[in-house]
Amino acid sequence: MKKNVKLPTYIPTLCTPYQLLRDCINIHAVPKKQFLSVLASCCSDVNEKAFLSCLSSKEASCYYNELILERGLTLLDLLELCPSCTPTLEILIEHLPRLLPRPYSLANNPLTDEVKIIFSILPQKLV
Repeated sequence: MKKNVKLPTYIPTLCTPYQLLRDCINIHAVPKKQFLSVLASCCSDVNEKAFLSCLSSKEASCYYNELILERGLTLLDLLELCPSCTPTLEILIEHLPRLLPRPYSLANNPLTDEVKIIFSILPQKLV
């Protein structure tokens, strides 16, 4: 465990786990090898632990590239593949990136088949 751990500034001091997962951390981010190694330690099933450990190893870089980078597997996909993996919120906060705002929104009208895309454009600061 790390010493002098501080809560990131983008996480409110009072929030529910639901709010944390919905508003603060990006659960759809591409997992890094180090995160896969930590997830392996969170598995109770030996085969699932071996699978995640293998994906995080240097020797299995081609499998990592194929499964994670090319197919785009996310944390949610990995948790479905490895149901015995139960990472804590602390682990997720430590290894997942901040959820950034989208530069667009989709809006639809249920009365028509119309879908609108709305872009958020911020004025650029003149230096």
